[in-house]
Amino acid sequence: MRIKAATIALFPAQLYTRSLLQFKIQNVHHNQGWDRLLPLPQNCLDELTWWHQNLTKWNGRSLLPLTPQHTMYVDASDYRWGGVYHQQVVQGHWTTQERAQSINWRELKAIHLILQSFPHLTNTTILIRTDNMMAKSYINRYGGTRSLLLNVIATTIWEQCKHCNLWIQAQHIAGIDNVQADHASRFSPSTITRFLEEGTQGSQGRSYHRGQDLFIHWGRHYNIDLNQFSVVQLIEFLQLAADSGFAPNMVGLFRWAVTAFHINSSTLSSSPELHQCLSRLKKKAPPLPLSKSPVDLTPSFTFLRSIPSHLSTSLNLLSKKCAFLLAAAAFLQPSDLHRISLSACSIDDSSRLHLIIVVPKETRNGRHIYKDLMLLPLTDDVDLCPI
Repeated sequence: MRIKAATIALFPAQLYTRSLLQFKIQNVHHNQGWDRLLPLPQNCLDELTWWHQNLTKWNGRSLLPLTPQHTMYVDASDYRWGGVYHQQVVQGHWTTQERAQSINWRELKAIHLILQSFPHLTNTTILIRTDNMMAKSYINRYGGTRSLLLNVIATTIWEQCKHCNLWIQAQHIAGIDNVQADHASRFSPSTITRFLEEGTQGSQGRSYHRGQDLFIHWGRHYNIDLNQFSVVQLIEFLQLAADSGFAPNMVGLFRWAVTAFHINSSTLSSSPELHQCLSRLKKKAPPLPLSKSPVDLTPSFTFLRSIPSHLSTSLNLLSKKCAFLLAAAAFLQPSDLHRISLSACSIDDSSRLHLIIVVPKETRNGRHIYKDLMLLPLTDDVDLCPI
């Protein structure tokens, strides 16, 4: 309580009580009580030394926070950090190690880097506007005890401020309103280059990255803002993709891949002109052939023939064999096999198998249906008969 009360009258006090508070929490909360004598670790001794050396230096300081004279906007994305101060934009990209940190860590680190980008700022007060509540808390509370990593950055920030005689306050701003800093933290030429290099790694999302890759090159060629392009420009790009031979489904995928760049993607997704364009491209596309390339099932049937259809064979093998033969004989999908109603199945006097598939994926006029199938016995090849 004495430590906490002292912070009211001494502005950087919380910077030099975190180790003491953490030491207290660790020991008191672990049933060691208040009355036990414990040796203090070095970090706690360093804080007490600071109090001994600096306590009298802060006499006469104002107990109330000063009114900020300047405003700084800060934001961090997965790839970059950015900030705006009096229309001056600073930005940079994260290292691989920094990108692996939490968004709270990156937001605090962005504040630190942006303050370092303006070394001429001294003897003044700054309002830092951020869309990260945790970063706001760790700035205004001079750190915290929940995260050691966040506390280290917050302490570093305040040490820098103390060195430059800066007073900073953090204020939350909704992400949708933090446009300038958000823009600065996202895409620059160097970020786009790194993005293109990373987009070719791995098989997952290659089609998605392909659309983004094409859009970036197209946008560079025509000097288009990749973060604030218009609906008309997006339609022009999608039309070009369709004219280049990309299928309508792929063009639709490109649409979602590209809108991820925009600072206000909701304005694009709700555009009636964009929906009309995609619908028109589908209607103009050539008919899809339903024929498929032939597949030789001989190896599969040879293997199935090696599984005897009698009681000595395990139920697991027989089930797999039956499922494959049923699918091959009736052209069933795996989902159809899953929906076979066993209680409704029957074999008539002619050894014909009647199957009922309940609620398959297909619908008729928006209503669920069921399939009634009949399979004839394969009398001349019992080993491959599904009945």
